[in-house]
Amino acid sequence: ENIVKEEKNLEGNRKFVQFECYNIPGVTKEVMMPPKEDVLPNITIMASMKLDKVSDLYRSLIMGTSVAASILKDTTTEIIKDCKTPHEKAEAIYYYINRTIKHNSAKFEPSISTLAKKSGNKAILLKVMLDIAGLDATYVLVRPNTFAKMTVPYYGAFRTPLVKLNLQRNNVWLDVSNKYIKFGEISSSLTNGDALVFNTTNYEICKTPPLDLSANGAETSLVININRDINGKSDCLAEETYPGNLSGLFRLIFLEGIEKNLWGKYIEKGLAKSFGEPVLEKAEFPNIDNPEEPFCIKYKFKISDFLRQVSGQDNEFIFNPIPFRLKLSKKYIQKTQRKFPIRIKLEFAPLYLDQQFDINIPGNFIIKDRPQDITEKSKFGKYLVKFTFNKNTLKVKQHFELLPQEISTSDYPKFVDFCRRIDALEKKTISLQKKSPKAQVKNL
Repeated sequence: ENIVKEEKNLEGNRKFVQFECYNIPGVTKEVMMPPKEDVLPNITIMASMKLDKVSDLYRSLIMGTSVAASILKDTTTEIIKDCKTPHEKAEAIYYYINRTIKHNSAKFEPSISTLAKKSGNKAILLKVMLDIAGLDATYVLVRPNTFAKMTVPYYGAFRTPLVKLNLQRNNVWLDVSNKYIKFGEISSSLTNGDALVFNTTNYEICKTPPLDLSANGAETSLVININRDINGKSDCLAEETYPGNLSGLFRLIFLEGIEKNLWGKYIEKGLAKSFGEPVLEKAEFPNIDNPEEPFCIKYKFKISDFLRQVSGQDNEFIFNPIPFRLKLSKKYIQKTQRKFPIRIKLEFAPLYLDQQFDINIPGNFIIKDRPQDITEKSKFGKYLVKFTFNKNTLKVKQHFELLPQEISTSDYPKFVDFCRRIDALEKKTISLQKKSPKAQVKNL
């Protein structure tokens, strides 16, 4: 709420307004809680206007940029010459623009200029080419979900361009802001956002598609071959796949020339957190140059401390069946109580994980206690672990989801309990017992 303290009319149709604000809602990142110093709130001052006026202003800027010049017609015809279906035409145009237009801009630049300079508003160019191809496309401006909630319309509220394509009565949203985003996907910051969709005659306000949480997570598989000789190192093969939005992000990072740096800091540091001091033998990125495939990292390493001997027991050992742990309390919890809410945003990690661990147990060991499956669900998210044992292989499937949300101060203790329960479950171990020499001979 605000109280106007003073208001004056100035020359040139200007006005001076002085006001005070109270009870300003604020959400600060968890790492800043509680604040160590006073924080100035982020206040946006804007002049509201009717949505009709906002739409007219944008439309007047766009219409002049969307002229279908002959060079645009010729280029589009060449792109779709071998396409048979509307879907094939739309995909061909989409990937052509993403490959050839090097730099994207939100400015309202003529489509012919964007094509000639290989730089400009890719969404406007996409809309024009789809029109030339005879497809039903509309230009869209989206308010990113990272912005504050829009209470009144104003010029500048909608700023990120997309194209909405009606393809066989299905809406397909196209995002050309990042060349690694696939056809039909949009950036996570644009999901579930307010969108202003308009053409030459009308406009509408709608929501962009909801967030696909799996597109912001990782899929991990890990094979651990426990050495028969406990004093020897165990061989490990790991593979991490980043589908959807993260695929483009990781591919971009590696292609920008810091592959070697990430190798050291990301892979080796990540392994060290789980296994002490592993020896990384090999890392490769098999499809780094193919944007149509999910980004993938494969690496091979050796570890020596996967099995730990039980004190006072020569033939009994324990290991953790979940090698890559989430450690939620360390990542999300600073205090057990809060004065402010916590907002779980897309930058937080992890939000979504699918992990599978195949732990190959040598024939001279037996499992003493079979682990129980884990099902932990709440309104905050879910954590599922399933154990199966096939011959000498323990298969562990782990699934985790944490929804982007705002957690109130009253719900925060429940969230703390949720994280701590998962942390405790991840620390549980499995016991192995070394077979006696007689039992080993009998098995042979």
